[in-house]
Amino acid sequence: MVNMMARAPRRSKASPKKKDRIKQPRQRFKELRLSKDISQSKMASDLEISDVTLRMIENGQNDPSFMMSYVYALYLGTTVEEVFPDVVEEAKKYFKTLEMNFKFS
Repeated sequence: MVNMMARAPRRSKASPKKKDRIKQPRQRFKELRLSKDISQSKMASDLEISDVTLRMIENGQNDPSFMMSYVYALYLGTTVEEVFPDVVEEAKKYFKTLEMNFKFS
């Protein structure tokens, strides 16, 4: 049987690609965690994620999902913008590339 459903369009060429992102440690994430005297292991356990996942996000090797960005911020008692300034900045740059296509009346 042939699938007659149309596929969703692919993202634009301007969208940020994970492989193109400069990977750098997220110092602010680590500073906030340490300021509350929380180990990676404790934070991972409290949030029911693996130590490896937390370490990779903290080291800049992985980006958190939208939902987990907020979970981390709430856990650390701050905002997403403060915990993940690199992700927010990347989103702002990407938005700028799209903004010229917007047509508001």
